Amino acid sequence: MAEVEIGTYIQSLSNEAKSDLSRIRQIESSIKTTGYWEYSYEWRISSYIKMRIEPYNDKGNGKQFYKVQLTRGDIEFSCSARTIEKANEFITVFEHFSIDLWFALGWPS
Repeated sequence: MAEVEIGTYIQSLSNEAKSDLSRIRQIESSIKTTGYWEYSYEWRISSYIKMRIEPYNDKGNGKQFYKVQLTRGDIEFSCSARTIEKANEFITVFEHFSIDLWFALGWPS
């Protein structure tokens, strides 16, 4: 039963990211003007989440990717994404998931 619940939870976060066209446009605009998108906020007293998406070209095949990073306290998630939409999906899922890990299990803050 828990597998179904976690799958539904993750799918809902993914759907949220895919439907957030405003955020995707903000990311695109910021990358055009500054070369990267970065956003941070205090999610609880003296605890911050920092998110960053930055394009880069893979030296092996010359294709453009997006370096995606999320830092929350002692936790850091990172990956490469082929599109801004996928980068936003990663950021959104792990933004919420990392906070929920703290509330549910007390994982590092």
